[in-house]
Amino acid sequence: MKGLSQSAELLHFAKDPSDSEWYVVQLAIGGTLATTFSVPTPTILEYMNAGEESLGSYLEQQALNLIERYGDARSPRPDPALLESNVA
Repeated sequence: MKGLSQSAELLHFAKDPSDSEWYVVQLAIGGTLATTFSVPTPTILEYMNAGEESLGSYLEQQALNLIERYGDARSPRPDPALLESNVA
């Protein structure tokens, strides 16, 4: 997919079989597996209309955000927000 960096690999991109209003996406970036995430169909269409590069960049940024927050999906870290709420 255009718009992805050389270190990004699109592993899964398909409509959710249980809900056609969503796409299910999974990427690995630099060998780190992002948690699988869903994107609403209108968002996918909006980025596709702007160009395939825009869609690729958007998906990669979403995957990077998940990796920063949870780490590698094969051994994810707990959600920092949940840890903070347990301390208070």
